[in-house]
Amino acid sequence: MIKSFRLALIILVTCISFSIQAQEVLPENNHKFIVVRQIMEKIKWAIGDSRQLPQIEIRPGKSENAAILIPNPNPRLILDEKVYDLCRSFGSDSLNALASIIGHELAHFYRDHKAIIGLIGHSEAENLDNSNRSSQQNQRIYLEAEADYFGTFYAFQAGFNSFKTLPKILSLIYNEYQLPNKLSNYPSKQERINIAVARSREMEKFAPVFEVGRFLYTKKYYKEAEACFEYVTSHISSKEAFNNLGVAKLTRVSTLTSQDETHFAYPFEIDVANRLSSNTRGGSTLQEEALKKRLLQEAELNFEKAISFDRYYWRAYINLAITQIFLKNFNAAIGEIDKLRQRAASKGTPVHADAFLVRGIALVKAGRMDEARQDFLRAREGDAFRIDYNFSLFKKLNNSWLDDFGEWEVEWTKVERWIKSFFKKETQVQFKKENYFKENINSIKTIEDKDVDKLITINGTKAPVSIHFKFDLSINTYLIKFDYHSMRLLQTHTTEGNITTSKGLKVGDDQVAVRKKYGSPGKIIPIAKEGFMYVYEKQHIHFWIIKEKVAKWEVYEINRL
Repeated sequence: MIKSFRLALIILVTCISFSIQAQEVLPENNHKFIVVRQIMEKIKWAIGDSRQLPQIEIRPGKSENAAILIPNPNPRLILDEKVYDLCRSFGSDSLNALASIIGHELAHFYRDHKAIIGLIGHSEAENLDNSNRSSQQNQRIYLEAEADYFGTFYAFQAGFNSFKTLPKILSLIYNEYQLPNKLSNYPSKQERINIAVARSREMEKFAPVFEVGRFLYTKKYYKEAEACFEYVTSHISSKEAFNNLGVAKLTRVSTLTSQDETHFAYPFEIDVANRLSSNTRGGSTLQEEALKKRLLQEAELNFEKAISFDRYYWRAYINLAITQIFLKNFNAAIGEIDKLRQRAASKGTPVHADAFLVRGIALVKAGRMDEARQDFLRAREGDAFRIDYNFSLFKKLNNSWLDDFGEWEVEWTKVERWIKSFFKKETQVQFKKENYFKENINSIKTIEDKDVDKLITINGTKAPVSIHFKFDLSINTYLIKFDYHSMRLLQTHTTEGNITTSKGLKVGDDQVAVRKKYGSPGKIIPIAKEGFMYVYEKQHIHFWIIKEKVAKWEVYEINRL
C-alpha cells in the first residue's frame, strides 16, 4: 500500500513538473529573466552556498501558483510574469518586492524543503502527512513561515529591504489572482498575511545585529562581534550566524596561539600578514590555555550546529576542520574534509580549493607529507587562500622532513625569519597602495539619535550598548554605540537613489574603476567563491567585488565619546 502510494505520488509530481515545463517561458536574454537571475545570484553569494542555483522559468501571464519551487529531480524556480509586473508597481521598492518573493522560494531550496508548495496554495510533497487535512495544513503553515522568515533574511543579506514588502506583495497577489480568502489545506488569506508580517518583524530585529557583527569582525572587534552573533543565534536557527559565531571564537584563539602552532595561513583569517610578521610569541599562560580550550570547544559546537542546518555547508566543514587542527585532532580534521568531499560528490558540486588546503595542513601536522603534497597541489590549482605563501611554507617544511626518524628537524628560527621577510614586503607595500584621503561620510548620509527608525539593545559585557538603524530604499544606516565610543556605518547594495562614494563610484562599477580611484586595496578578504572584499583602512571604506563588479560598498567613521 505504501509503495503504491509513493509510486502514485512520484507520478503526480512528475506530471505537475512536466505540465509546468511544457508551458512557454521567457527567453534568457529577456530583461525580466536577467533581473530575476541577478537577484538570485546576489542571494547565493550573500549566504555563501556552493550549490548550483535552481533553473529559472518565467511564464507569460499568470497561473494557479504565482511562484513555485520544484525541488527534485532538477531544482527549478518558476515565476509568473504577472508577479514580476506586480512587483514593478512598487516603484522604487520594486526590487525589494521581487527579492522578497525570490528569497521566499529560495528559502524552500536552501532549507531543503521537499514539499512543492506554490506561493498561493498549490502543494504536493513527499514529506507531508497525508493522513489528515489538519496535519497537512499545520505542516504547510510551518514550511511557509520558515520560508518567509529566512527568505527575508537572505534577501536582506543580499542588500534588499524586503521586511515590509513581503506582506504587501502577498496581499496584492491575492487580489490580482482573485483568490478566495480560504484555500483547501492552506492558511486563509489573513492567516498567510499575518504569518508574513510576524516573521518579517521578527527577522527585522535580528538581521541588523548580524550585519553589525559582520562589520565589527572586519574591524577586528572580535569579542564584540561574538556578542552580536551570540544574540542572533539565541533567537534564530541560522547556519550563517552559527558559522560566524564560531569564526569569531576561532579568530580570538589565533591571537592567543604561539606561532610555532600556526605558521600556516588559514582561510578564516582577515589579517594574516600582521599576525605572521609580528614577533613570535612565547608560550601561553595557563589562563590563556584554558580560554583557548573553551573557545575551541564552543567553536566546534557552533560549526557542528551550522552543519546540522545544511549538510552541504562547505564553509562550516572547512572551519570545523581548522578547529580540529587547533585542538590537535589532525585525523578528525582530515575526516571533516573527507565528509565534505562525499557530500559534494553526492550533489555533483565541486569542492572548494580551501578544503584541500586545510586537509593538506592537517596531513602535514599528522606527518603524512606525501599525501599532503597532493592536496597542496590541488589547492594551488584552485587558487586557495594565500596559496602562494602556504605552498612555499609546505615546501620548506617538506624539505626538512626526515623519513628515517619520522619527525621534523626544522630550524624554526630560520623559518620564522623567512615568514617575517615574506610578509614584511607585503605590509610595507600595503601602506603605499592606498591613495591617502578619508571618505567623507557626511557627504553621503548620516543618522542621529533623533532620526532613529529602530533601536536594539544587546545584553553582554562586550556587546555594543545599542544599535540604532534605519533602512530606506537605497541605503542602510547604523549608529553603533559602546560605553566610550560610537561608530557610524552606511551601506548600499543598489543603484537606486543614485548614491555614490565621494569619488563617484556606485554599485555595478567595474573593479578596475575602484583601483583607479582608490588605489590597490590594503587588504583583500575572500567573501565568496567568486568574490572579495576590498578593504581601504585609511579611507574607511570597503567594496564587495563579485564577478569583477561592485556588488556593495560601505563607509564608516569612529567617534570617541
